[in-house]
Amino acid sequence: MAIVLIVIVVLFVGGYVALTVVVKQKRSQGANEVREALGGDDHIKVFEDKAISRGTESGPFNNLVGMGTLGYNGDELLFRRWSPEAEVRIAAVDLLSHTFTTEFNGKNYPKPLLQLTYRNPEHTDGETPGQDQIAFEVTDPEAWDAVLEASP
Repeated sequence: MAIVLIVIVVLFVGGYVALTVVVKQKRSQGANEVREALGGDDHIKVFEDKAISRGTESGPFNNLVGMGTLGYNGDELLFRRWSPEAEVRIAAVDLLSHTFTTEFNGKNYPKPLLQLTYRNPEHTDGETPGQDQIAFEVTDPEAWDAVLEASP
C-alpha cells in the first residue's frame, strides 16, 4: 500500500512540475510575441505577461477565455491567448470606455476585472449593436486605469 501511495505522489509531483514548465514556456513565448507585435518595450505603455481573459460579451461563452499576454502601446490593445492560440486586437480609437468590475457575462469573480467596451461592427445583437465588451484579470489595475484614462 505504501508503494502505491509513493507512486501516486511521484506521478502527481512529476505532472505538476511538467505542467509548470510548459506554462512558463508558453508565458515567455506569448510575452515575447506580444512585445514584438506592439513595437517593443519602448512603445509599450502597460503590459501583463500573464493576464486572464474572461471572454467577450458577443461570442460564445468560451471565446478567448484563458491565460495569455495583454499589452497596450497607445495605438492598439493586443491579447494573445497561449493555448489554444487566439488573439484579439483592438485599435485605441475603438476603445470606448473601461471600468473595473467583479461581475462579467453573468458570472461573479473574486478579483476586479478590467472591462473594456469597444467598437465591434460584427456584434449586431444585444442592447448596443456595433459595440462589444471584453474583460481581463490583470495584476496591476491601477497601472491599466492610469494608462487608459490618459489615452485619447
